[in-house]
Amino acid sequence: MDKTKRKIELLNKIFDEEQRRAEVEKEAEALFIKGDFKKFNELLSSLDDSIILGLRAELAALDDEPEQQPDNTAAEQTKNAARYYDIEYGEEVKEDVIRKQYEWFKQQPWFNKTYDQFKKINFIEIKEESQQRQPQKNTEQENKKLINTLQQIIHETCEDICDNYCKYRDTTDEDYLCDIMRDGGDCPLDRIYV
Repeated sequence: MDKTKRKIELLNKIFDEEQRRAEVEKEAEALFIKGDFKKFNELLSSLDDSIILGLRAELAALDDEPEQQPDNTAAEQTKNAARYYDIEYGEEVKEDVIRKQYEWFKQQPWFNKTYDQFKKINFIEIKEESQQRQPQKNTEQENKKLINTLQQIIHETCEDICDNYCKYRDTTDEDYLCDIMRDGGDCPLDRIYV
């Protein structure tokens, strides 16, 4: 049996085991509500974690097995293929793994996502340093615009703080000078401009 089919079989077994466990837990909850604590304890103790742990370990071991590459072109394609980070398992995967997972999920009656939705929800693309956008150097004119914009934002923020949050805001007069400014002190917000 090839690796993909074995993986699908293991994922189906894990899914079935999780459903069985959920049903047992639901039945145990009903017994607890009825007050039949003896049967409740017996039922919960019959749940064997080793089954699902064994299936997951087998799946992890299957993931660790290297896939056979028939020739060098396939190896080069794999090398150049996009890489993704699997959020759930915390590991790096290639797009063919995502396709295989999607194909398995697509066969499930409860699954209703497109391939792109599935990929976007479960995986993050890993970009090589050479692929990542290099910051562009700003021209002198762009730098001046940026500085003016930042100064305007800081000024508006300081006015907002002064009008709404400063502890001296209630002491302003008709010239908008507060007690600190009238007494010859410096506004604490002036430090932001330095």
